[in-house]
This record gives sequence, C-alpha cells and structure tokens, in this order.
Amino acid sequence: MTSYLSCNVTRGQLSGEWAVRGTGYAGVEFSLFAPQDCVKPVGDASADAGAEQAGLLRVEVLKADDRRALVQLPAQTFENGQTVTVDRNQICAV
Repeated sequence: MTSYLSCNVTRGQLSGEWAVRGTGYAGVEFSLFAPQDCVKPVGDASADAGAEQAGLLRVEVLKADDRRALVQLPAQTFENGQTVTVDRNQICAV
C-alpha cells in the first residue's frame, strides 16, 4: 500500500521536481525538493511556477500510533533529515 502525506507544492526550479512544504506534528514546518514522480498535485497541475497548491507527497510510514506517524520522505528536508513525525490524519493511502 502506497502512503501519501498531504502538503503544499510548488513547481521547482528544475524540471522534474516540486518544492514541497508540509507541517509536522505539533505544527513544526518542513520543506524539501521532491522528484516529480513522488508528488501528486491536487487540482491544476499546470499552475504557474510560483503558484502554491495542495498536493500529496509519497512517503513510507515507518511507525505509527493512533495520533501520529513517523514517515520517511523521498528526499532530505532543508531543516533536518529525511524523516519527520506528522499527525496521523495527514496520511492517506492511494
């Protein structure tokens, strides 16, 4: 089962990448550049380069309980490493 994390996405500076901004557990924000095949924009995928939109980021759930989940992201964040704790309700399966 593939898991996705709800986030906000913007077209990246390079073709084939998306800039991703998300909110972790307790409101801690994170951001990263993710490969195009790991991102599913919600809405108009042809939006302008600077237009932020809702999206889904493919992640691997490493550990979870009823309230939160530890996920591995497809790339390292600017702030920390490649894992982040998020609210469980931000994860969906597609």
